[in-house]
Amino acid sequence: MTGKSGRKTYLMMTIIGKSYHFSAAHHLTGVSPDHPCRRVHGHNYRVEISIKGVVDPSTGMILDFFDMDRIIKPLIKKHLDHRDLNDVLENPTAENLAHWFLENLSSELHIASITVWETEKCWAKCQ
Repeated sequence: MTGKSGRKTYLMMTIIGKSYHFSAAHHLTGVSPDHPCRRVHGHNYRVEISIKGVVDPSTGMILDFFDMDRIIKPLIKKHLDHRDLNDVLENPTAENLAHWFLENLSSELHIASITVWETEKCWAKCQ
């Protein structure tokens, strides 16, 4: 491919990402009975979905962000937002939730990574 300057450019793997938010309740089943997270509590989650691919020269994009929304938003709304995550996962840790996203999105998107924030300071990432 030749760039605007007339110099040859090379197709390179590129990563794009978008953040999504949802609120949900859960309790952790893999912790001791006296652990505070064993009790039902909630979080305002943030999820960053990163996808990888080669930029399409005709669009200048890997994937339109609107198309990401079309795939991801309904999944969050149907299964996670304002739900009890224990109805979705046996032990809904941030790690297990990141893997749940990977399993549910990898057939439609070329996932580079998924990061789930339970709080501002606590997150899990799978690649």
